[in-house]
Amino acid sequence: MELSELTIKIIVLLLPGFFCTTIIEALTNKKKFDIRTYIVSVIILGFLSYFLLLICTNIGHLIYVGMKNFSIVKISFFDSLVSIDKNVKIKLLEVLYATMISIILGIIVAGLLNKGYIYKLFRKMHVTLKTGNDVWIDVFDNNNKSIKQFVYVVDKKYDFVYGGWLEYYSFDPDNKELYLSDVVVTKDSNRCEELRRFEKLYITYDNQNMCIEINGGKEDNDGSKK
Repeated sequence: MELSELTIKIIVLLLPGFFCTTIIEALTNKKKFDIRTYIVSVIILGFLSYFLLLICTNIGHLIYVGMKNFSIVKISFFDSLVSIDKNVKIKLLEVLYATMISIILGIIVAGLLNKGYIYKLFRKMHVTLKTGNDVWIDVFDNNNKSIKQFVYVVDKKYDFVYGGWLEYYSFDPDNKELYLSDVVVTKDSNRCEELRRFEKLYITYDNQNMCIEINGGKEDNDGSKK
């Protein structure tokens, strides 16, 4: 299927939005965007990148020529997007500059989302109670403050308890993985009897048959508090 000239033009013009969205998706602890969210994000962030380019271009022009000789410098993005005149060409240098801006924008937005600043602002305004994460991420991450704590992973199906220091965990709530160190294995029905010890242990978490007990205190290897 051949792509029309307008379709190719739109794809090229929205490259900044594509790069920005891809960076945000890669750097944040979120599920992958669904197709609708992805398309909307590409369009909005693409337009925002060109708008920031317009502002930066005019600020640079103002510094260069001074207030007396200043006149607004336009960019060809909107003309290229909507014009039916085939003589209106895409300025690839503008696309390049907008893409560079979009990369910086993507890193900034990802950082704000990961730190929860955007949601904190709206919570203070009483607009929402959301944190931006699901419970899985909020419990273990909390902006990286809660990693390296002692947890008990209880396997109710096989009557095992894995007690150890949480080193890493998966950010994907649909594929929950835990990596523990200094692990002590006991029976859930008799936690006083030690079965095995592991220096490192990888666990795939089962929502239906497992639960996690989190102890805020520092633990010895046998599970007793110091």
